Amino acid sequence: MEVQGVNTAEKLTSFQKRLLIPKQKAQHAPLILALTFALYILAIPIATIRSEATGGLTLTVFSAGLLILVSACYPRQTFSKPSAPIIALLGYIAFEAVTVISVPSEHFSEGVWTLVTHLQLWVLAWIISGLMRQQRMFMIGMWTYAVATAAFAAASKVGILGGSIDGRDVGLSGDANDWAGVVTVALTIAIGLANGIRNIKLLPGLIAATLVLVLLLPMMSTGSRSGFLAMAIGMLGLVVLKDDPTKMFWRRLLLVSVLCISSIVVLSSPALNQRLSSTFQKGELSGRDVLYPSAIAMIKERPLSGWGPDYQYEVLRRSSGILKGPDIHEQLETHNAFLTILTESGVFGLMPFLYAIGLMLVGAWRARDTFMGSIPFAVFLVVMLMNNSASLVTTRFTWLGFAIAAASWSITNNNSKRKKSRNYSVTDVNLTPKLD
Repeated sequence: MEVQGVNTAEKLTSFQKRLLIPKQKAQHAPLILALTFALYILAIPIATIRSEATGGLTLTVFSAGLLILVSACYPRQTFSKPSAPIIALLGYIAFEAVTVISVPSEHFSEGVWTLVTHLQLWVLAWIISGLMRQQRMFMIGMWTYAVATAAFAAASKVGILGGSIDGRDVGLSGDANDWAGVVTVALTIAIGLANGIRNIKLLPGLIAATLVLVLLLPMMSTGSRSGFLAMAIGMLGLVVLKDDPTKMFWRRLLLVSVLCISSIVVLSSPALNQRLSSTFQKGELSGRDVLYPSAIAMIKERPLSGWGPDYQYEVLRRSSGILKGPDIHEQLETHNAFLTILTESGVFGLMPFLYAIGLMLVGAWRARDTFMGSIPFAVFLVVMLMNNSASLVTTRFTWLGFAIAAASWSITNNNSKRKKSRNYSVTDVNLTPKLD
């Protein structure tokens, strides 16, 4: 049966969709919540492990506390049901707590401090992942982080803030690898805002492209080998955006061109050239060739429970007789996040962490055809790659990457449930008129 050239079944199906699944109004976060969220994101670039001297850590702790306090006033938008990746990360922290309590240690207070830091970062990741399910809050977070990092990087470059150590730019963090991680995440986000989301408009795209140029300068000066590799992998991660095939051809061509140009610019840095030469010609890995075997030997001795808070000092003790020169002063960690978790909490701590990583990776991959585009996938790749060459599990930019990926998992999981609920036919509803 057809009415005015329209099939009745199609017409009724459209009617059923409007009747049974009404369109919900978008819920926007209150202004004060958006402002405190932006303030915390703004403070992340200046708060790393070694930024106490700059006051950046104090600013971030204040903004974090303020965000948690304001979020408690709007629990439906912030403290909603935690997603599976957030729950899995809590499992990792729970095993860390068991290790800190059960394993005798001379550095118990340090273990408690690390545990409290992880708990705070977890609560913030829960809040941020809930907020970033909204497109407006996601864009606020991405633009704030990219612009703030570019501004701080420019201030560091002209000597207003930050400095350098051994010819390497350390920005506001006091450590070149930490600063490289902060800048690489911002660079990936900026490129994503310019070419990694759908419906890009001219002016925002030009602003994002300007941020990319600004962020390339500090990237050159860090001399970070892992930062350079993470930058390349992050740009390749942006290529997987799902969009119109014709548009994607030109987008991918542009991304590959940006990658080539950025690589040439960054590789022209004397600091990075020197470190790459020492790596390929002399096998120099900044002490990692000594730290990794020491950490693996510790894992074999205590594979299940780990060493607790003493793991850092045990790694240093086993490596101090071999490491020489400037390497020794900063080797209080394994320079690998997975080795750090294994040496501290054992296999029991690593299992929920790996489960969370897997869920977040799947969510970030599926989010390519949402408003988030390929940014979550690219940022997550950058964060995990940086954590493979340095233990940055306590840094806030790492947990920001976790929060973005957890939000993408929630969005894609909810979308798949909605599609299943809409998969019905006309015969599912009784359309026979009732006769009196």
